[in-house]
Amino acid sequence: MNRLWLIILTVLLASPAAAEDIPIAAPTDNSAALALFREGRYAAAYAAFWPALARSDPEAAFHGLIIRRNGLDGRPEAQDKETAALMDLLAGRAAFMRQALTDKNLPETTADAYRTALAQLLYAGKIPLERPPDSPADYPARQREEALDLISTFLLSSPASRFPPAMNFAAHLNLTPEGSAKRAQALLRKSAESGDRLGMINLSLFYREGLGGFRNDLQAAQLARRAADSDPPLGRALNEVGFYYETGRGVTRDLNEARAWYGKSAARGYQPGRNNAARLHNAKEPPKSQPALEESVLF
Repeated sequence: MNRLWLIILTVLLASPAAAEDIPIAAPTDNSAALALFREGRYAAAYAAFWPALARSDPEAAFHGLIIRRNGLDGRPEAQDKETAALMDLLAGRAAFMRQALTDKNLPETTADAYRTALAQLLYAGKIPLERPPDSPADYPARQREEALDLISTFLLSSPASRFPPAMNFAAHLNLTPEGSAKRAQALLRKSAESGDRLGMINLSLFYREGLGGFRNDLQAAQLARRAADSDPPLGRALNEVGFYYETGRGVTRDLNEARAWYGKSAARGYQPGRNNAARLHNAKEPPKSQPALEESVLF
């Protein structure tokens, strides 16, 4: 299916007619696929989104992007070509999404997806800014500002379960010198409380590094374990559980457990997991080299 989808995207984006020219009279009813997505059944959700995604429905494309960019469906994370194609498809649907947001009858979940998709497009420079700055040097700050404007109105005041992808992305936007790590942590707590896998591993990172507050190794290890115990597990989460067992942070140090978790991460094709599995191979004591870890906020 993934190869077929890439072929469809390639033909679509290379054709003279832009994605915006493909008519969609109204937003597609993706309720069944969205229910699977909220339950964390990402492989099933991707399959359920497929008919709408193949017709360039932006809600399906955006959720497909989240699933594939982070490898939530159990396959290795999407390569740049696949994520770029999905972003280009969404950019082609930007005018449609903006127009749809003026419809008072648009379902709340669809509106949240459209706003978050548009925010990511603005931040990535895929669509024009509403208020371009006078100086090119000010573009990054304005991109962040306009992206946050689109999604910040409901984030902290909304129920935890409303739309975790927006919370994760807003946390990413706030983890900058101009942002607020404390606000980002509050957003990620809501995302993790809703059961969102990315929210869990992101909040684990914050507790591990003391971002937005004090370091809390116990909570960091517990959150990583929750994300690692999901089905399918995140390769990054598996690797980070191995890190806690190797270092003894939040758990009792156990090199055999660390090796086992690194091995699970490596088996899923996660490169830092492969690196750590090689580091600990046959080691009787923790090596002097530092474990390979990622410190990015996933969204």
